[in-house]
Amino acid sequence: MIPQNQMKKKIKIIIIILVALLLIGDVCYYFFYPKTASIIYKEGDIKKVSTTYATSLPKINFFINDKQFLVEVAQSDAQKSLGLSDREGLNQNAGMLFVFNKPSKQYFWMKDMKFPIDIVWIDENKKIVGFVENAKPEDYPETYPSPQNVAYVLEIGSGKVKKQGIKIGDCVIFDLLGTQNKNYFCHP
Repeated sequence: MIPQNQMKKKIKIIIIILVALLLIGDVCYYFFYPKTASIIYKEGDIKKVSTTYATSLPKINFFINDKQFLVEVAQSDAQKSLGLSDREGLNQNAGMLFVFNKPSKQYFWMKDMKFPIDIVWIDENKKIVGFVENAKPEDYPETYPSPQNVAYVLEIGSGKVKKQGIKIGDCVIFDLLGTQNKNYFCHP
Protein backbone atom coordinates (compact mmCIF):
# COMPACT_ATOMS: atom_id res chain seq x y z
CA MET A 1 0.00 0.00 0.00
CA ILE A 2 1.16 3.52 -0.86
CA PRO A 3 1.61 5.83 2.14
CA GLN A 4 -0.87 8.67 2.30
CA ASN A 5 1.84 11.33 1.90
CA GLN A 6 3.00 9.83 -1.40
CA MET A 7 -0.59 9.46 -2.60
CA LYS A 8 -1.25 13.17 -1.94
CA LYS A 9 1.93 14.13 -3.82
CA LYS A 10 0.91 12.01 -6.82
CA ILE A 11 -2.57 13.54 -6.86
CA LYS A 12 -1.07 17.06 -6.69
CA ILE A 13 1.28 16.23 -9.59
CA ILE A 14 -1.61 14.88 -11.67
CA ILE A 15 -3.67 18.00 -10.94
CA ILE A 16 -0.74 20.29 -11.85
CA ILE A 17 -0.22 18.39 -15.13
CA LEU A 18 -3.95 18.64 -16.00
CA VAL A 19 -4.04 22.37 -15.24
CA ALA A 20 -0.89 22.89 -17.37
CA LEU A 21 -2.46 20.98 -20.28
CA LEU A 22 -5.62 23.09 -20.02
CA LEU A 23 -3.57 26.30 -20.04
CA ILE A 24 -1.55 25.12 -23.05
CA GLY A 25 -4.80 24.26 -24.85
CA ASP A 26 -6.23 27.71 -24.11
CA VAL A 27 -3.09 29.44 -25.37
CA CYS A 28 -3.08 27.33 -28.57
CA TYR A 29 -6.78 28.08 -29.12
CA TYR A 30 -6.23 31.80 -28.63
CA PHE A 31 -3.27 32.06 -31.02
CA PHE A 32 -4.10 29.45 -33.65
CA TYR A 33 -7.90 29.20 -33.98
CA PRO A 34 -9.01 31.27 -36.98
CA LYS A 35 -11.06 34.30 -36.02
CA THR A 36 -12.39 35.70 -39.25
CA ALA A 37 -14.80 38.41 -40.08
CA SER A 38 -15.05 38.88 -43.78
CA ILE A 39 -17.08 40.91 -46.19
CA ILE A 40 -19.87 38.77 -47.54
CA TYR A 41 -21.29 39.42 -50.97
CA LYS A 42 -24.78 38.32 -51.89
CA GLU A 43 -25.71 39.17 -55.46
CA GLY A 44 -28.12 42.10 -55.46
CA ASP A 45 -27.56 42.93 -51.79
CA ILE A 46 -25.42 45.59 -50.20
CA LYS A 47 -22.10 44.21 -49.05
CA LYS A 48 -22.32 43.45 -45.35
CA VAL A 49 -19.72 42.54 -42.78
CA SER A 50 -20.61 39.17 -41.38
CA THR A 51 -18.72 36.51 -39.49
CA THR A 52 -18.19 33.36 -41.50
CA TYR A 53 -16.78 30.14 -40.28
CA ALA A 54 -13.20 29.52 -41.33
CA THR A 55 -12.49 26.38 -43.28
CA SER A 56 -9.39 24.32 -43.55
CA LEU A 57 -10.02 23.70 -47.23
CA PRO A 58 -7.15 24.66 -49.52
CA LYS A 59 -7.69 27.73 -51.71
CA ILE A 60 -6.44 28.11 -55.26
CA ASN A 61 -6.58 30.72 -58.00
CA PHE A 62 -9.05 29.71 -60.69
CA PHE A 63 -9.35 31.44 -64.06
CA ILE A 64 -12.18 31.45 -66.59
CA ASN A 65 -11.09 33.47 -69.62
CA ASP A 66 -9.35 36.44 -67.96
CA LYS A 67 -11.54 36.41 -64.83
CA GLN A 68 -9.91 35.26 -61.60
CA PHE A 69 -11.66 33.56 -58.68
CA LEU A 70 -10.21 32.44 -55.35
CA VAL A 71 -11.87 29.09 -54.72
CA GLU A 72 -11.87 26.57 -51.92
CA VAL A 73 -11.22 23.02 -53.09
CA ALA A 74 -13.52 20.23 -51.89
CA GLN A 75 -11.96 16.82 -52.57
CA SER A 76 -13.13 14.39 -49.88
CA ASP A 77 -16.66 13.00 -49.84
CA ALA A 78 -17.37 14.85 -46.59
CA GLN A 79 -16.14 18.17 -48.01
CA LYS A 80 -18.17 17.70 -51.19
CA SER A 81 -21.27 16.75 -49.21
CA LEU A 82 -21.03 19.89 -47.06
CA GLY A 83 -20.11 22.21 -49.94
CA LEU A 84 -21.26 25.78 -49.35
CA SER A 85 -24.22 24.84 -47.14
CA ASP A 86 -24.91 26.83 -43.98
CA ARG A 87 -22.84 29.81 -45.12
CA GLU A 88 -24.27 33.30 -45.36
CA GLY A 89 -22.79 34.13 -48.77
CA LEU A 90 -19.64 34.39 -50.85
CA ASN A 91 -17.05 37.10 -51.27
CA GLN A 92 -17.32 38.73 -54.69
CA ASN A 93 -14.88 36.53 -56.61
CA ALA A 94 -14.95 33.48 -54.39
CA GLY A 95 -16.32 30.03 -54.99
CA MET A 96 -15.88 26.34 -54.39
CA LEU A 97 -14.35 23.80 -56.75
CA PHE A 98 -15.47 20.18 -56.42
CA VAL A 99 -12.91 17.66 -57.66
CA PHE A 100 -13.96 14.14 -58.66
CA ASN A 101 -11.63 11.14 -58.97
CA LYS A 102 -12.92 10.25 -62.41
CA PRO A 103 -15.32 11.94 -64.80
CA SER A 104 -18.92 11.00 -64.07
CA LYS A 105 -22.46 12.35 -64.12
CA GLN A 106 -22.94 14.67 -61.13
CA TYR A 107 -26.10 15.84 -59.39
CA PHE A 108 -26.13 18.94 -57.20
CA TRP A 109 -28.87 20.29 -54.95
CA MET A 110 -29.43 23.30 -52.71
CA LYS A 111 -29.80 21.49 -49.38
CA ASP A 112 -29.05 23.82 -46.44
CA MET A 113 -28.02 26.66 -48.78
CA LYS A 114 -28.79 30.23 -47.74
CA PHE A 115 -28.07 32.07 -50.99
CA PRO A 116 -28.40 31.46 -54.75
CA ILE A 117 -25.45 30.29 -56.84
CA ASP A 118 -24.38 29.51 -60.38
CA ILE A 119 -23.11 25.95 -60.95
CA VAL A 120 -20.49 25.43 -63.68
CA TRP A 121 -19.89 21.93 -65.11
CA ILE A 122 -16.29 21.27 -66.27
CA ASP A 123 -14.96 18.20 -68.09
CA GLU A 124 -11.62 16.43 -67.62
CA ASN A 125 -10.06 18.63 -70.33
CA LYS A 126 -10.93 21.71 -68.26
CA LYS A 127 -13.59 22.95 -70.66
CA ILE A 128 -16.97 24.25 -69.54
CA VAL A 129 -19.66 21.85 -70.77
CA GLY A 130 -22.67 23.53 -69.13
CA PHE A 131 -23.93 25.58 -66.23
CA VAL A 132 -26.97 26.30 -64.09
CA GLU A 133 -27.72 29.94 -63.40
CA ASN A 134 -29.41 31.22 -60.25
CA ALA A 135 -29.96 27.94 -58.39
CA LYS A 136 -31.97 29.03 -55.33
CA PRO A 137 -32.19 27.56 -51.81
CA GLU A 138 -35.96 27.23 -52.19
CA ASP A 139 -35.38 24.90 -55.18
CA TYR A 140 -34.44 22.09 -52.77
CA PRO A 141 -35.06 19.10 -53.14
CA GLU A 142 -34.74 19.59 -56.91
CA THR A 143 -31.43 18.31 -58.28
CA TYR A 144 -29.33 19.78 -61.06
CA PRO A 145 -27.69 17.10 -63.24
CA SER A 146 -24.51 17.72 -65.21
CA PRO A 147 -25.15 17.60 -68.97
CA GLN A 148 -22.45 14.92 -69.35
CA ASN A 149 -19.64 13.33 -67.34
CA VAL A 150 -17.61 15.98 -65.54
CA ALA A 151 -14.40 15.96 -63.53
CA TYR A 152 -14.96 19.32 -61.80
CA VAL A 153 -17.85 21.46 -60.66
CA LEU A 154 -17.50 25.13 -59.75
CA GLU A 155 -20.00 26.97 -57.54
CA ILE A 156 -19.90 30.76 -57.72
CA GLY A 157 -22.24 33.56 -56.72
CA SER A 158 -25.52 33.87 -58.58
CA GLY A 159 -25.26 36.07 -61.65
CA LYS A 160 -21.52 35.52 -62.16
CA VAL A 161 -21.96 33.34 -65.27
CA LYS A 162 -23.82 36.15 -67.02
CA LYS A 163 -21.78 39.02 -65.55
CA GLN A 164 -18.44 37.41 -66.46
CA GLY A 165 -19.63 36.28 -69.91
CA ILE A 166 -18.95 32.61 -69.16
CA LYS A 167 -20.08 30.27 -71.93
CA ILE A 168 -19.95 26.61 -72.94
CA GLY A 169 -16.58 25.77 -74.50
CA ASP A 170 -14.62 28.26 -72.36
CA CYS A 171 -11.38 26.93 -70.94
CA VAL A 172 -10.59 27.11 -67.25
CA ILE A 173 -7.10 27.31 -65.78
CA PHE A 174 -6.12 26.15 -62.34
CA ASP A 175 -3.43 24.13 -60.66
CA LEU A 176 -4.33 21.84 -57.79
CA LEU A 177 -0.69 21.13 -56.94
CA GLY A 178 0.44 24.74 -56.68
CA THR A 179 3.16 24.15 -59.29
CA GLN A 180 3.77 26.25 -62.35
CA ASN A 181 3.75 23.40 -64.87
CA LYS A 182 1.86 23.60 -68.15
CA ASN A 183 -0.45 20.64 -67.37
CA TYR A 184 -3.03 22.86 -65.77
CA PHE A 185 -4.12 24.51 -69.01
CA CYS A 186 -7.25 23.56 -70.89
CA HIS A 187 -6.78 20.75 -73.42
CA PRO A 188 -8.55 20.80 -76.80
